[in-house]
Amino acid sequence: MAPPYRNEVESLRAENERLRAELGAQRPRRPRWRRPWVTALLIALELIALFALQPWLNAPSDVRFWGAVAILVALGIAAALSAFGHGRRAD
Repeated sequence: MAPPYRNEVESLRAENERLRAELGAQRPRRPRWRRPWVTALLIALELIALFALQPWLNAPSDVRFWGAVAILVALGIAAALSAFGHGRRAD
């Protein structure tokens, strides 16, 4: 006589493994060792740009001033995104 309930443990395990493999293929992981170097490089580049753009920041021209501010803000945002990540992380 067969048991009154079906045992589907093995089929559920196989389905879970298939779904985990599918999720792993969809979300590529970024190597962790690159992120600190990119962040440090962007911060150094921003400091260099800050000193290099001093004439523009002190210029009487509004275009040069706001151009320098835009460059510095873009570098700051890029460094922050590199340091803290953006979107959903795959950790």
